[in-house]
Amino acid sequence: MAGQLPPQPIAVLGLGLLGASLGLAIQQAGVGEVIGYDPDEAAADQALARRAVTAIRQEPAAAVRGAALVVLAAPVGALPGLVQAVAPHLAANAVLTDVGSTKTDVVAAMDRAWIPVEKHWRLN
Repeated sequence: MAGQLPPQPIAVLGLGLLGASLGLAIQQAGVGEVIGYDPDEAAADQALARRAVTAIRQEPAAAVRGAALVVLAAPVGALPGLVQAVAPHLAANAVLTDVGSTKTDVVAAMDRAWIPVEKHWRLN
């Protein structure tokens, strides 16, 4: 049905203010599983305690396995590294997006990882 979120897990990588807020909103939308990752263990623990995510993974690759939607919510400087870390582990039809304010480095990282642009965003 149009407008429904996918039944597979959603992964949020980066659990600071934006990532945790997004996780909470996704949870409120009724998605059953939101997997989180953050290299800062305190941020990850806080997101789990506040129920912004349903589970935490210790590595980005583990967080994205099986996810229908992957949101990179880390600082802009960390996004290219995250793209490289998760690219080989994305599900075939996964949507990869980010909340970063700039795109040049992210798109370049996607090009290096051989991810088709349509896995990142579509321009109308």
